[in-house]
Amino acid sequence: MNRLAWVFSGGGAKGAFGAGVFQRILEIYPTLRWQIVTGTSTGSLIAPFAALADADRARTAQLVELYGGIRKKDVFQSNFLFNLFNLPEGLVNLKPLRKVVNAALPLDAQAALAAGTVDLVVPTVNLQTAALTLCTQERNQQRIRDWYAQQQIPVPLEFWPFADLNEALLASSAVPLGTAPIQNDNRRYDYKNKSKRHQYVDGGVFDKAPLREALALGASEAIVVLMSPTQPSPKLKPFSNLIEVGLRAVDLLQDELLRGDIDNLRLAQVMYDQGVSAEALAAKQIAPEVCGYLHALESSRAAATSAAMANPQMQPILIEPPIGIGSGEDFDSTVADGWPDAPASGKAVPIMKARIAYGQRVVDALLDDAGSPLRRVLDKAVVQI
Repeated sequence: MNRLAWVFSGGGAKGAFGAGVFQRILEIYPTLRWQIVTGTSTGSLIAPFAALADADRARTAQLVELYGGIRKKDVFQSNFLFNLFNLPEGLVNLKPLRKVVNAALPLDAQAALAAGTVDLVVPTVNLQTAALTLCTQERNQQRIRDWYAQQQIPVPLEFWPFADLNEALLASSAVPLGTAPIQNDNRRYDYKNKSKRHQYVDGGVFDKAPLREALALGASEAIVVLMSPTQPSPKLKPFSNLIEVGLRAVDLLQDELLRGDIDNLRLAQVMYDQGVSAEALAAKQIAPEVCGYLHALESSRAAATSAAMANPQMQPILIEPPIGIGSGEDFDSTVADGWPDAPASGKAVPIMKARIAYGQRVVDALLDDAGSPLRRVLDKAVVQI
């Protein structure tokens, strides 16, 4: 059977664009169904609402309201009391965001996610073990382990307890340098005869748009929502201190990792069409990421029946802003109505709401074409009532 995945990338405040994309698609396709949701950084905050919305469409409005109303003070708290000999783990911490997340996703919502039919995956990175650490329902963990092992992807893999999902969302949102890591009480190590907690940061360090996890869980189609254009966006401004330079470098590196991930999947699709097998590629011990995607395509073909899936290849549909939508740290500014593609004079609106509206307009433009790949994927995932 077809398994549709939503994949949400990182991007800080630009996640409002993804909220707008998700809301608009469900408005046009009210009976759409999906089976997998993954997200990293700001995408990890969207992902639980997207997973819940399959059964409870009210979660979509909650997501849009959350992103439309959130401001910088609701996300960050300064760690400004430091000196050169006692530097903090990050310039800011996420204590305000913890309150927002816990209020939006209380225990009953977390229980619904654990028991629900939609598979949810949120990646973080363990600074001590250098492991990609995934928070997902327990039912998915062995399947993902097996997939990574089979593909020989050279990334250590760990799992975060799903019962502690909200802390994983914060860890996935902790951008290195700028934000203090999240410490996990469940994981400790000895350092100089003292017990220390493991520290976790933004999953985008390894996985800016966690597409591999969607494949590991059997996705046959994926809608990948990117919060920035796939081509690097110029920023004609000076980066005046170590932190600004570091954050810009991290952002560019994550963008490059994302482009590489997409290119690896496309290369695997070409090799699949040419009859190259994953086994033959693995025997040469090269390109393990490409080999992993190639094996996923073969697995989809083997699992498909003639009635269930006419085209078993994973075909990721990328939805991205065609132009830049500002900085991921900008939660508070106002912009002209219609920004960024067609600014109108006069009325000013909060940038978060403008990003939501832009995501909605981008979806409308993509669906205007009756033959668009996005429309094809959505039409297949609609439940007739």
